[in-house]
Amino acid sequence: MNHRLRTALAAIALRVLHGCTDTSPAPTDAATDGAADAGAGPDSGAADLTLTPDAASPDIALPDGALPDTAPAKLTIHIRANTALFAHTDGASGQTPLSARGGIRSLRLYRQSNDPNPVELFQHGKNPIEVGFNQGDDTVVATIDPKAIPAASYTLARMVQTHSRFRIAGTMHELAKASPGSFDDVLVVSNGTLLDGQLRDAGYYLYLFDAQGQPQKKFTGNNAPIAGYSTTAGATAKVEQGEWAIYFPINLTVAANGPAGSELAIDVNMYQSFRWTDSPLPGNQAGVFDASPLAYEAVVRFGGNRFDTTLK
Repeated sequence: MNHRLRTALAAIALRVLHGCTDTSPAPTDAATDGAADAGAGPDSGAADLTLTPDAASPDIALPDGALPDTAPAKLTIHIRANTALFAHTDGASGQTPLSARGGIRSLRLYRQSNDPNPVELFQHGKNPIEVGFNQGDDTVVATIDPKAIPAASYTLARMVQTHSRFRIAGTMHELAKASPGSFDDVLVVSNGTLLDGQLRDAGYYLYLFDAQGQPQKKFTGNNAPIAGYSTTAGATAKVEQGEWAIYFPINLTVAANGPAGSELAIDVNMYQSFRWTDSPLPGNQAGVFDASPLAYEAVVRFGGNRFDTTLK
């Protein structure tokens, strides 16, 4: 704080302390400088005031309208979910999960698909951020320095997902009995994922089936099939060096002075995103996910239908 501002604040403080109601204008810089130069003391009627260096000064509350020191700019990266109506054209059956969550490990931006130097916005390694994929969920996955994003126009993003947790409705067929209920499933899709305190590789699964009035059924192992390649209307996913990488188009321009905003949001549409092929076995129903202790209808896709990126 410079000498003139400190002197003016001190004068205001003295008026308040002494109950002064004088509404005359505060002394000008020239006047206060002159008083300081003259070494005003008790003989002149002025209070004895010693100004200590800034480093030793107590914190002073700034008057209304005064500007504090500016905090460094930050860019928060959000993943949001919605279940807005989405037109599927794959001919498969589908349902919107009753609940869905997923682990996010990293995010890169590409200027073009063959960009040799993509920009990695964050990398969480074996400790992914678990985000919600239910209607209205909004999860901050990273907070970064916006200057870390070079000026350029970016057209493609790569996001690595480590695992999924989801609940879906389904029917369990056992002997001659069909039991409607729900599956609570966990599936790891990227190697080296810390899940519930255990390090897991792709293929680990834990499936739980609950039906009213029946004991819970549990299926677990390490050999769940992970598709090497999958597409949705707005994204492509593939296994790359043991990671489940999701690529989706973006339209993001960053100026030389950084992104024109403080929040980068990726909105994921999840409407009927759990997709499967109905099997015409006895007792199965079209549009219902049917399973048995030994098999289940083929899941052809599970992931966001489209990814929309906005900066604001």
